Amino acid sequence: MTRHEHATTRSSLAAAILFAAVCANGGSAAAQTPPSSPLPRTPIDSARSIGDIERLRELAVASDDAEALAARAELALLDAEIATAQRFAEQARDRATTSRDRERATALLARALFEGGAPDQAEETLRGYLAQQPLAHEVRLQLGELLVRRGSFAEGEVVLGTFSTFFNNDMLKTTEQLTVLSKAMAAINAFDDANYAMERAIELDPRNADALVHWGNLLLTKYNTADAEVTFDEALSLNANHIDALVGKARTELQLSNDYAKIRTHLEQVEKLAPQHVGMLLTRAEVAVYDTDCESARKFAQQVLDTRPQHLEALTFIAACEYLDDDKVAFEKAKKKVLGLNPNYADVLSETSRYAVRVHRYEEAAKLDHAALEIKPDHGPSLLGIGIGLSRIGKEDEALEMLRRAFEVDPYNVRAYNMVELYETQMKDYLFTDHGRYLIRAHRSENPIVNALVSPVVDEALTEFDAKYEFKPSADYLSVEVFPNPTTFAVRSVGLPNVSPHGICFGKVVVSRSPSEGNFNWRQVIWHELAHVYHIQLSNSRVPRWFTEGLAEYETNIKDPGWQRHHDRELARSLNADSLRGVMELSHGFTHARSFEEILRAYHQSSLVIHFIAETWGFEKMPVMLRAWGAYKKTPEVLSSVLGVDPPAFDAQFKSWLTGRYLNFKRQFTIDLAGLATTSELELEVQANPGAARKWAELAIARYRMGNVPDADIAMAQATTHGADDPDVNAIAALYFYDRGRVKDAYGHALVVIDAGRDSYDLRLLLGSAAVKLEDVPSAEVHFRAATTLWEGGAEAWEGLARIARAQKDEELADRAEARLFMLDQNDPRIARQRTESRQEAGDWEGALAAARRWVDINPLDSRSHEALIEAATQLGRPSSAALGWSALAVLRPSDAEAILLRAIRTLRAANEPGLAEKLAAQAREADVPEAKISQALQ
Repeated sequence: MTRHEHATTRSSLAAAILFAAVCANGGSAAAQTPPSSPLPRTPIDSARSIGDIERLRELAVASDDAEALAARAELALLDAEIATAQRFAEQARDRATTSRDRERATALLARALFEGGAPDQAEETLRGYLAQQPLAHEVRLQLGELLVRRGSFAEGEVVLGTFSTFFNNDMLKTTEQLTVLSKAMAAINAFDDANYAMERAIELDPRNADALVHWGNLLLTKYNTADAEVTFDEALSLNANHIDALVGKARTELQLSNDYAKIRTHLEQVEKLAPQHVGMLLTRAEVAVYDTDCESARKFAQQVLDTRPQHLEALTFIAACEYLDDDKVAFEKAKKKVLGLNPNYADVLSETSRYAVRVHRYEEAAKLDHAALEIKPDHGPSLLGIGIGLSRIGKEDEALEMLRRAFEVDPYNVRAYNMVELYETQMKDYLFTDHGRYLIRAHRSENPIVNALVSPVVDEALTEFDAKYEFKPSADYLSVEVFPNPTTFAVRSVGLPNVSPHGICFGKVVVSRSPSEGNFNWRQVIWHELAHVYHIQLSNSRVPRWFTEGLAEYETNIKDPGWQRHHDRELARSLNADSLRGVMELSHGFTHARSFEEILRAYHQSSLVIHFIAETWGFEKMPVMLRAWGAYKKTPEVLSSVLGVDPPAFDAQFKSWLTGRYLNFKRQFTIDLAGLATTSELELEVQANPGAARKWAELAIARYRMGNVPDADIAMAQATTHGADDPDVNAIAALYFYDRGRVKDAYGHALVVIDAGRDSYDLRLLLGSAAVKLEDVPSAEVHFRAATTLWEGGAEAWEGLARIARAQKDEELADRAEARLFMLDQNDPRIARQRTESRQEAGDWEGALAAARRWVDINPLDSRSHEALIEAATQLGRPSSAALGWSALAVLRPSDAEAILLRAIRTLRAANEPGLAEKLAAQAREADVPEAKISQALQ
């Protein structure tokens, strides 16, 4: 299969001819007698096949035969009772009367020995049994996987490769046998064979949840999240409590969306059924590492190691955390321990590299991956990591070489495939333009306009930030890359087609979506991401996320007041609910958010923390703090040494500062649902207290967010029954019913709250919006006006008033609403255009110039925005303010470029702006305007 034939869906992989191999004991597999027809499933088999742990626990203690004892051993392993598992497995083996029971008991015994720290004994047990019973598939699989995990890949490949002979001789026919085949092929990196085996297995039994889960995990290893998610969902449709499927769903969400509320809910469901589940604990450790919360990551990893002291993945988390904590001695010790158990386990370095990338340590990550290749020269994850890493520091020829190698080693890795495809088929259409200190890369169709627009912003930002931070970024490479296709932007960024930001900074490379989208403030994005260049480099990639995001937001806030984000009410809810994150937990707001609102709070709180520091200690402390992190100081030490406060004192002072800022919200009635507990937590609370109306209401919201509408309705009915007059319950019910489309019910519940003497922006906004849908325009206007009085920064209420004003032809109200919306929404081209035109009509040329600049910032490929900017600047006698407009307009209208540029040159020369005139003269020369005409215009 060539790369161009590569497909990532689970059903599209062609069947491969499975290779033949020699049995580990030297005999021919074909010479053995095929197993007899499969026996009918027992109740224990049936429970196991759909992952019904609760039923399995019941059946395991219902008798003392070999099958039940083996089930007890299996459950003891799940519960991390390793010695107990060994005892039950030995008893099951001794009582076994069939080869099937004896085989399973032997496999479980070896697993208990291996996980308990006796790998030699486990290997001996498996080899001894397999020598007598070469067709014992579970034992063969266990031995092969054990050898691979111990670093004996070549021998493991021989042992597991024998399954291909079994398959080709038509000896593997059932879903269970084909799943064993798939696991064997996956262990020796034969993904196409592993995948094909699962296609056949599920065709035979589409209701085998365990097989579906294995398939989902197989797909997930190749970043095929779409098909993995479908497969896990199929397993969960058979058993909603399948613990491995739930962990698989959590891991899919971790790759796909970073929806931590869903991740946490899935893992908590597993914890209730199997609190020692290894996959659940390690997924929690991974989430913690993503948060740079190594204390929690170590705790989860150690929980595994307490009973499984040689668990490679858990030990890798320990090593990665030592590295992230900059304890090189401890890292080397942890790495040595892992490699002592498996000398070929390059993952200890590649996984550490992956986590290093999460905290912007791109060049360090590349070194870790190179070290991994010294252990295993064809290690796919490291080849991919180096390739993507090199692409982020400007070494793209070397990057493509590594990416091709990664694809050759693992042609089914979606990220490797996407990255190679990107560079081989799409990036040739992107051009670099050298601007001295930096490069701009743009698609050839947009190259002239992108350079005309973006280069002045980059020049201005670098000049300003150089001075503010007393620092110049690395001179070896800096590029700003602009992508008109969101999918291309996403693949260039992370190798996968779905990422949500408009811009990302990798320290030396800034990638951005194109201004041609016309639906976001591209200038603000470029300014924000360039600020990160300074933060990352100045801190040696050690800056906490809350600080760099907050500081970049601060830089945009003070550059243009219209670039501020308006999430005060969301943060005020947190303040009033006393759920404000402290500075040591603030970065968790980006990754531990239980809702999108919590993410908004994290960004806004981070920016306000920076405003607080600047107002209290002065901006000059910012570079000092960045350098302190760069000197490997931890946050408490940075706060103490630079600001003279410890984290609790800092939090107390910030809270006091914020309380003064939010006095208006302090008097408002608020309901905080952003940090809602999970469904399982709330279900326990209402079980303990069935009359807790508020908890029933919260449970309704939690269930609704998870897509469980019927049960959400039941919970809300309980809430409104128990709390008919409770303002909190009615406020939650109003929000719930409005979102459900039951507008009249929502309006009624909101009025109950108002009648109880409670009021807030949120309630008035809901009432106004509901009144509009109920066609009660007078009431809608009353509520929207009340909302803007309660919070002048509420764009939604002003939008409601604007619509009413336009319908009623109320020019005074329409102008007020338009002015406020212009300041509150920096990303809507419609608002910017309307504001420009209304200011032109009113002869307010200062207002028209500001509005036209915003219009250009959002939709610069609309030539009308530049025309409006030029007109306003001309009316004000400020031709220098029109220079960018003329330059861009000449690019957008190439047939008129000569006339536009000559007019601009003459105007600027007459206004005594020779530098700008000469700059546009250079553009005119590039546009092939005759030199004589240019010279005449410059006179």
